[in-house]
Amino acid sequence: MLNPPFYDPTKSYEDNYAAGPFGPFTDGQKVTRAGPPKQSFLGHDVYLPFGIPAGPLINANFVAAAFTKGYDLAVYKTVRSRSQACHPWPNVLGVEIDDNLTLEMASQPLLAEPKYSEPISITNSFGVPSKEPAIWQEDMKQALAAAGPGQVLIGSFQGTKAESGGAEAFVAAYGLPAKMVAE
Repeated sequence: MLNPPFYDPTKSYEDNYAAGPFGPFTDGQKVTRAGPPKQSFLGHDVYLPFGIPAGPLINANFVAAAFTKGYDLAVYKTVRSRSQACHPWPNVLGVEIDDNLTLEMASQPLLAEPKYSEPISITNSFGVPSKEPAIWQEDMKQALAAAGPGQVLIGSFQGTKAESGGAEAFVAAYGLPAKMVAE
């Protein structure tokens, strides 16, 4: 790969969580801004309303690196009200596509393998893993502390299906992690 990714697809999710980020996110170079932020995002002043979605920012180290590189919106990896294991490795595979992906091509099997060449196309399967709330809440506090002026941390959460119960249990499964993120 010409540009090594900050999430290393050759490593497991747990290895990325423990040792990441990688690549250019670790080069020590910081994007600096002058003057006050002049854009707005949901009522928050930002320099640029551009960021990174939840999936790749799996902990405070990844979020802090994103903020350092000038991404003003960082979405902390989706969390749950209880732990959820990641699908088994490999979680990211390259997909070989010789041309632009068409509906006809998408209706046929595509070759996915641990080969990453540019331009890169990937597929992934993580299963929305989550650490225990005590772990991710403390880590999310560290991610929030990494935000500088004009930067916003966004918490992403997901309910986890209850073993029993109807609509009320379903709503509560989403309400609890929302409350935990707000805390």
